Amino acid sequence: MAVDLASFAVAFVTLLIFIKIPDIIHNTEETPGPFLKSCMSGINYLREHRALLRIILFFSVVNFLAKAGNDGMMSAFTLGRTGGSQKALGMAEAAVSLGVLAGSVIVTFVKPPKNKTKVIFISCIFTFLLGDVMLSLTSSLPYWVVSAFVSYVLVAVLGANLNTVMRVHVPLEMQSRVFSARDTLQNITIPLGLFLGGIWADHVFEPFMNRPSAIQHALALFFGAGKGSGIAVMFFIVGIIGFILSIAALRNPLYQSLNDSK
Repeated sequence: MAVDLASFAVAFVTLLIFIKIPDIIHNTEETPGPFLKSCMSGINYLREHRALLRIILFFSVVNFLAKAGNDGMMSAFTLGRTGGSQKALGMAEAAVSLGVLAGSVIVTFVKPPKNKTKVIFISCIFTFLLGDVMLSLTSSLPYWVVSAFVSYVLVAVLGANLNTVMRVHVPLEMQSRVFSARDTLQNITIPLGLFLGGIWADHVFEPFMNRPSAIQHALALFFGAGKGSGIAVMFFIVGIIGFILSIAALRNPLYQSLNDSK
């Protein structure tokens, strides 16, 4: 907690003293409108720009899958597989944070790619493959740590490129409203993913993998048996769905327009 508060203090002082936010130069005369109308203007802007809306809706689905999979269920998976080892969970969670940090450093110093949407969707593909599909097929703690680290490096790279795409294609005077609309649409599926992920784990997949049957025996050859095996099956399903959706998005020509600079 002390380290967390110290990092917050550094960020707060930096923003307060060292960062100057320039005044926005509006293209036209604007008068403040009703609150609801102002909120809807962000939604309406996205409706008029189909590629932006589609990529936001794509990530609302990704967020749902992530919370029903590795991102939301990693703690339960790790503790179940290791007999409740706090050390194992701590190592996996530390790898997540270090991955985000490393990814942020990479995007800070590496030249931005020309085809940002390609980087976004390829990062998605490998995140689902490494962080869900491959993770579900192993009981190795070192692999979990490596998988968590690499997956969240990719998540940081993905996020930076997605934000860049949004900032390039949304006028400065509209960004607060459009980004608010984006965050609402993208994040509204997160609670649902966490809720359903918990229900599926506790009442569907974990009981199924601990109840002997022909299908259970076949699945146990790949995902093991006992605690955590049901969540492993969930990870595999989520990973395959996310992989297929990401491949389809990568091949969709609609998103190529988002690579153009304005």
